[in-house]
Amino acid sequence: MSSGGGDFSAAVEETPEAWDGNAKSRQAYPSQAPPGGPFVAALDVGTTSVRCVVLDRRMERRGLCRRPVRLLYPQPEHVEIDPDQLFEAVCEVIRGAISDAGLTADQIATLGISTQRASFTTWSRETGKHYHNIVCWNDRRASDLVRSWNASLMFRLPAHAAWLLHKVTGNPRLQAVSVLRLMNQQVTMRLLWCMQNVASLKADIAREKALFGTVETYLLYRLTGGRLHVSDRTNASVTGFYDPYLMCWSGYARFMFGVAPPSMLPRVVSTTHDFGATRADLLGAAVPLGCVIGDQGASLFGASCARRGDVAVTLGTGSFMDVNTGASPHTSVRGLYPAVAWQRGDEVVFMAEGSAGDTAVSVLWGRQVGLYDAVEETAALAASVPDAGGVLFVPAFSGLAAPVNDFKAAAGFIGVTAATTRAHLTRAILQAIAFRLRQLYDSMRAEAAFPLHHVRVSGGVANNDLVCQLAADVLDVRLERPADVETSVRGAAALAAEVDALRRVGRVFTPDKASGDRLRAEMVEWGRAVQRFGQWYADDVK
Repeated sequence: MSSGGGDFSAAVEETPEAWDGNAKSRQAYPSQAPPGGPFVAALDVGTTSVRCVVLDRRMERRGLCRRPVRLLYPQPEHVEIDPDQLFEAVCEVIRGAISDAGLTADQIATLGISTQRASFTTWSRETGKHYHNIVCWNDRRASDLVRSWNASLMFRLPAHAAWLLHKVTGNPRLQAVSVLRLMNQQVTMRLLWCMQNVASLKADIAREKALFGTVETYLLYRLTGGRLHVSDRTNASVTGFYDPYLMCWSGYARFMFGVAPPSMLPRVVSTTHDFGATRADLLGAAVPLGCVIGDQGASLFGASCARRGDVAVTLGTGSFMDVNTGASPHTSVRGLYPAVAWQRGDEVVFMAEGSAGDTAVSVLWGRQVGLYDAVEETAALAASVPDAGGVLFVPAFSGLAAPVNDFKAAAGFIGVTAATTRAHLTRAILQAIAFRLRQLYDSMRAEAAFPLHHVRVSGGVANNDLVCQLAADVLDVRLERPADVETSVRGAAALAAEVDALRRVGRVFTPDKASGDRLRAEMVEWGRAVQRFGQWYADDVK
């Protein structure tokens, strides 16, 4: 696959102090290579912001542009993005980053794209107009469908049959099927909701005139002027109706749920597929498209988690813990999700993922209700007290994912007394982030048939030193934070440029035994709080 001009790998040489020997092919920033082209641009489309970075041949940042994403809440539990506004923001930040670098579009050798996953829209094959806004990954409009399907005989009978077959055969994949539950985060039920409730979409599906795509598919369609209708395997594998074991759209899932007929679906390709180039009129020149990848796979690659057992933690809107499982997808009975991390040529790397929602959401909520004026104050405020004073916080604004798997749980504090201060409440919020990471880490250790190695943290919330230290203490592991926490951008850039990502360590957080012992004792009580807040929104709970 040609990246459109220039040889990035020729501009890098080994820098041993920056590496730990895990990477199959060591490449790093050069000490003597002259600055300049070729240049690579990396676009990261997140839930709350869109940003583009331009990097030079040494992978040093030359230009940056960032814009907020406007989230729409037209009804309770609906979370949307206007597709036209998102596309305009994408073009604006690419142009802005190129301009900030003092370059023109024809000097960009390749563009890598990292996107939020499991957010989608549908549009007309004939006109290119969307039938509805982008339905975000944290949208909960399909909650009733999720609940009814999970309770249905049609869904439970195959699960029970899989359990019986597992008892006979011992096949772990059958055991995983037996405990499988539908979730709002998967595309399946939200797409079914749209198919049932958007009249124009329903009509055009019958005429085979409707197209479906997650964010990267829609952006590629627009960037290429409708020439491409493709997805990459990292994004397809988390929709809920793509089989990561067979590496194709799941006919069984689509038949069972009556969702996503073949005429709607994009072709699924490699992460570093030859995507062609953007329309010349959008950016001032046709920019080659070298990579498309889901954000968590990009973070795993950008953190240089190249060996099986390497762990990447992303602390953003939610917390994501991804472990490199090598050449095979992971079969989980605890709610961890098997997904494709990246594909380069014939090499496919898989990951197991656990997620905890409401990480940055909880911190921002604390600001919203007046616990502090700015999120930058949280570390100092929480550190002003030795502990949370018996206060516990359950971060369940969108329920609790693996390994709790209770999407009817409520968020809130417990243990508040007359002596509780803002500092105690703030510390309880930050400790809850660390507790959820410990739950995910324990699940991965229990299920992995191989040792877990380095734990590397990134994302906006990873800038909070206290959160990182609490995580290192409660996990009892050495936690590495890179010099640049935006590893998804770095990962997309490296894949597009066909080089391995460099891991530049910014700070290492070593576990403190006394703090870890105290936190793990508090976590037992926190588990009781999770039970108290569990199933709060269940229909039979009054």
